[in-house]
Amino acid sequence: MSLIQLGERFTGQSLIAGNAAFAFVWGIGGIVGSPATGLAMQLIGHQGLPLSLGLLCFVLAVFLIPQLNRP
Repeated sequence: MSLIQLGERFTGQSLIAGNAAFAFVWGIGGIVGSPATGLAMQLIGHQGLPLSLGLLCFVLAVFLIPQLNRP
């Protein structure tokens, strides 16, 4: 869905830059997210997975709140 939104909102160089940024963040999430969740599960136990997902949702919400206040 986010790539569809990206394609609908941007064209040309902005679309290329947005797609590159999306791919970069996706790759970082794949490299860092899985080991971090595994570490949380080793340290906390089976509750590490939902806590990791909850933390991720919280971080995303913190980054999205300023976007809601934009005109």
